Amino acid sequence: MIASQTTECSCKHIVSVSLGSSERNAKSTLQLKGQTFIIERLGTDGNLQKARQLLEELDGRVDALGLVIFQRKIVWKLKLDI
Repeated sequence: MIASQTTECSCKHIVSVSLGSSERNAKSTLQLKGQTFIIERLGTDGNLQKARQLLEELDGRVDALGLVIFQRKIVWKLKLDI
């Protein structure tokens, strides 16, 4: 489930880790003003440990990394010491 490695190119790799369903995982490539962006969404099916593991594995390996949380009740329970 790890985001694929960016090959030897000037691509910018952006990954969003979500607590949502992994069935909605997606990957797309975008060209904007001559720059190539690889944009990827990785769902963890509500598994906080899996989200934490992904964030730790991707930190420093991608150009931008985000965590998406939509349910308010999960926000209050989330305690990631990263």
